[in-house]
Amino acid sequence: MRSAQESYIQEHHKSKSVRELARDLKISRKKVQEIIDTLGQSPKSVSRGTAPEAAAPALPFKKHLWIVLGILAFTFLIYARTLGYPFINWDDPRYIVDNIDIRTLNLHHLQRFFSTPYVGVYAPLTMVSFALDYQLFHFHAWGYHASNTLLHLASTAMVYGIVLSLAGEWLVALGVALIFGIHPVQPESVVWISQRKNVLSFFFFLVAFSCHIRARRAADPKASRSAAIASVIAFILACLAKPLSVMLPPILMAYDYCYGYWSRKTPLKYAPHLIVSLTLGLISIAIAHDATHGGSIGGSRWTTFLTVMVAMMKYIQLMFVPVHQSILYPFPLYRSLLHPHVLLSAGGLAAGAWGIFYLWNKDRGLFFWAVWYLILLFPVLNIIPLLDYMQDRWLYLPLVGIFTILLTLIVRQAGRGMCAVAIAVLTVFFSLANLNRQQVWANPEALWLETRKVSKEYWSSPYYNLGHYYVKNGELDKAIPEFERTIERFNHPGAWGALGTVYLKKGMLDKAVPYFQKALELAPEEAAFYNELGLIYKEQKKYAEAIELYDKAISLEPDRPANYNNKAVAYAMLGKTEKAEEAFRKSLEVDPDFEETLVNYAGFLFKTGRLEESESCARKLIRLFPGSQHRPMMEKILEKVTQAKSSAGEASSVS
Repeated sequence: MRSAQESYIQEHHKSKSVRELARDLKISRKKVQEIIDTLGQSPKSVSRGTAPEAAAPALPFKKHLWIVLGILAFTFLIYARTLGYPFINWDDPRYIVDNIDIRTLNLHHLQRFFSTPYVGVYAPLTMVSFALDYQLFHFHAWGYHASNTLLHLASTAMVYGIVLSLAGEWLVALGVALIFGIHPVQPESVVWISQRKNVLSFFFFLVAFSCHIRARRAADPKASRSAAIASVIAFILACLAKPLSVMLPPILMAYDYCYGYWSRKTPLKYAPHLIVSLTLGLISIAIAHDATHGGSIGGSRWTTFLTVMVAMMKYIQLMFVPVHQSILYPFPLYRSLLHPHVLLSAGGLAAGAWGIFYLWNKDRGLFFWAVWYLILLFPVLNIIPLLDYMQDRWLYLPLVGIFTILLTLIVRQAGRGMCAVAIAVLTVFFSLANLNRQQVWANPEALWLETRKVSKEYWSSPYYNLGHYYVKNGELDKAIPEFERTIERFNHPGAWGALGTVYLKKGMLDKAVPYFQKALELAPEEAAFYNELGLIYKEQKKYAEAIELYDKAISLEPDRPANYNNKAVAYAMLGKTEKAEEAFRKSLEVDPDFEETLVNYAGFLFKTGRLEESESCARKLIRLFPGSQHRPMMEKILEKVTQAKSSAGEASSVS
């Protein structure tokens, strides 16, 4: 009896689903799957109509391992130079550089991670990963880059395994994994440290999906349950890293339907995933006011609909012809259906819809990958209004679906030889494009100059952030026109304050004051403006007035160490050492690794004769900030401390 079943499955497994085979033979689907595994055949997706080309001969596990290692090695070489890139002044300060919450990993901060959104996103697991990185690497950006790169490599390996499992063709799996690893839209997720949430979340997303596949295919009920539990756990981790992962349940349903695992009882099996998705999805929506602009694009749903149609076609173009990329796309709003871009997009989407319907009828396996693309892209199509209309990082995982379809069709229609050629061509093209795109992330100046060129005057961020980069580098004259342009075009309060800071640093105090006053007029609750205005009074030796302004800044922003540091310096200038000591300690209590406080406190301790404490403070700064502009000053303090200790030792020996 078993041999007849095996013969039937051997003959029909490529044209029928597991469910259809089980119905024909009147046996369970698990038994069908067990026979398929025994025969060494990959589970077949439903293929209605013509059967697909036979799957490639199975490769030994060792050869698959070498293929994966080769893909990972090549992908790592593409990203290797980015390990030396610095932090970028776009979210990196709020997540890492200026984030005092990651300085110490304890129960208090863990509670804060799990109860507070950062940069408008609830991503506690991502914050934990940053805190762990900080314990290891402090302010050395290469360590954070290494973590992002390793997560991306792990996801690349997962993509190979999943595509191999579903497509049954190692060459397709190789090509898709390679393209996933090196595609030029990926640097935004991999090289931009703040996008840790993307690479971390989707790694666990892929693990959860892979465990679900294993649960469905396992012949042993115990193994199936273990894999199902592992899938739920990985899904929770994915959602805690980034809320976008809540779209896993529809992916699981699509897989079960397309690959023959759907039944009337099946929906109950999604309950754990749906509960996780609903719970964490609602938490994300509850804080979405920090990340959305609160209304439809252009003020109407119709404008949103038309603009999103164009954006969807732009994504297709971006996958195959990745040009004019930007961290901020200057996406225009479309209000007329007769606009050429809208008409072309409508035609393209209609063709795509027909193709998806065709796959639904002819090949449910490829239909699944089309659904994969649409489901993963759905949350960022401005159903809930977002600040951005499209981003490279939103294609991170969806592109797997499109390229799986493409390479599978090439294998079937043109053979493996032509598919290998296509993979080689795409690999060379995408590798060069990726390396070119990486240059934008080499430093903030490169990023904002390129963004300004592409977005023109659509966004204020390129001008404003470029100006701040120049200020940090001491290039004050180059910063002035950037801030002036930001004021002229956007009347940005921060730009008024930044110009005040520039003139303060240039010693033009009288010219700086009106800029801070204007900034406070536009944003009276901005603590930084009071702090900077206090610095002007300090330079004018009006220390009491300066302290009043620092106290105002502290009342508005009590967790900012610079406020206490500047207050401590003012007290030290007045000779009030006890109050200066108290303010310095409060600053270090807020952020024990704040650079400016370490510098000033080391000098204060040295002047008050506390040599060992001064030495400890100076050494800590050099250890944390080896490239700091204050390092020569700290080395002089260490030299003087050594001399003082030596003199004290000689005096002691003489006596």
